[in-house]
This record gives sequence, C-alpha cells and structure tokens, in this order.
Amino acid sequence: MSRQSPGPGTRRPGQTGPAGQAGAGQAGPARPPAARPDRGHPETGAVRHAGGAGRTTSAAVYRRRRLVVGLAALLIVVLVAVATAFVWPGWASSSPTPTVTVTQPAPTPTIDPVDPGDGSDFADALPRTVRQFALTSLKATDSWADAGALEAYDLTYADGTGAAATTVAVTAGQWATSGEAEEAAKALVTAAGESTRTGPVTVDGKDVGAYTVTGSGDRTTVTWRNSSAVFQAVGPQAVVKTFFDFYSM
Repeated sequence: MSRQSPGPGTRRPGQTGPAGQAGAGQAGPARPPAARPDRGHPETGAVRHAGGAGRTTSAAVYRRRRLVVGLAALLIVVLVAVATAFVWPGWASSSPTPTVTVTQPAPTPTIDPVDPGDGSDFADALPRTVRQFALTSLKATDSWADAGALEAYDLTYADGTGAAATTVAVTAGQWATSGEAEEAAKALVTAAGESTRTGPVTVDGKDVGAYTVTGSGDRTTVTWRNSSAVFQAVGPQAVVKTFFDFYSM
C-alpha cells in the first residue's frame, strides 16, 4: 500500500515553517518557556516581573506609594474644610454678633407745668420740667437774703397729682459774684448735715462749681453752685440725685 503525501497547508508535528519548508523528522528552533515571575528575594523582598528586565519593585516603593496617597487624601480633606469654613456655611469668617443695647425713652411729665408769669431773667430761666417732674409752684423768697442773695425763689416739682405724687422742693438764688455764691453754698452744705457725695458741676466741659449730697431717705439734699447761682433740692433719695443731674442750671 502506498502512502499519501500530506497536502499543502498541513503541518506535521515539529514543523515550524510553512508546509513543505521542513521535511519529515526535522525539528525547528526551540520555543522559549513561558516567563514566570520570581518569588522575590528572601531579604529585600525585591520582585522581578516577567518581561520587565530591570523593573524592580520593593517593599520600600510600596510604602512610598502609600505615603503619597495618604498625603494627597489629607490635603483634600484640608481643602474641603477650608472651603466649608470660608465659603459655606462661612462660620470661620462670620463676624461676632453685636451687642444690642436697648435704651428706654426718657420719662416725661404726665401733668402740665404751671405758668408763673413774667419775672426776672433768672426766674424765667428756671426749668419748667425735669424728666417726669413738672413745675407746680414758683414763689419769691427772702430766706437767703441774709446770705447776700440778690433774689431767690422756692419751687416745687411733682410727677403727678394727689398724695401719691413724688415731689422735689428747690430753692434757687442769684448772687452778685461767683465768690459770694461759693461762700453761701458752703454755709448751706454745712447746715444740711454730713456729706455723702461731692463732685464738680461742669458746663460745656468747664468746671463752674461743685455739688454736695447730704442726708438720706425722703430728706436727701443736693446743694450745688453754678457760677453765681446756688440751688438746693430736697426730695427722696431714689430720685433727687437724678433730678439734679438733669436740672438745666
């Protein structure tokens, strides 16, 4: 029986080229074995990758990569925190809440002041109202004549009518000179009793006299001098000092 020769395009075992280039029994060049990665150096941990001659990755390289990734994540967190602090909701750049001071309106009289009629320039200059107090009477007096006053007046101020009203009694006098008025004021303070408070009387930033508080309770007295004029107010301790503070003379 005769053997049939293999047809074109059919490879025999061991044939490496195109059909017909190598005869039967001829072996082609040996095929290199598949590359396998080493298991790594037992001391350094270096691993040589297949097909990558000279490309070595060690444990130190892995640590550096993890450090870089960690720093990048931390930077992102910081940037997000800064953005939320100054952009939204803006808590880092917000101004402190200002302190709100509520000022109550000044009290005003509930009654109308009396009209004492025309008088001297000094009498006409005496105030008709002092905060919640209104003038209820004004009469000339000679009680300070012996002290050298050119003129003097007794005035009464009240914050209402009837027995429940609070009243402040004022005596006001005019002297020829500020020196004479100062001597008269000192005598009045001595007669009023022990001093509990003193201080300057200031007009437009200049000291023009002094005041003195004496007594206590419903008979608290404030005596003060304004240049050549002297005043003495008597009333409850709770209101007489404030009355003096707002008296326009």
